Amino acid sequence: MEPKDPRDEDNSSGPAQPRPGDGPTPSEQALRAIRDVANGADPTSEAFRLSNDFTDRQAERLRSLLARFRRGR
Repeated sequence: MEPKDPRDEDNSSGPAQPRPGDGPTPSEQALRAIRDVANGADPTSEAFRLSNDFTDRQAERLRSLLARFRRGR
């Protein structure tokens, strides 16, 4: 038997698996924000940017979950 690719399983309750072309991971984004703040960037704008990115990712996950649910009916 061939080993399963974990990205093939429905993992909607866990963290999303990064795919090529997805861009930086959330931890990479956070590290960049910390580095930028240490170099003089506005902490408030960095926090809002991270928050908006998180919200966008979660909204996309919810949209895809609802689309899968609708197709299953």
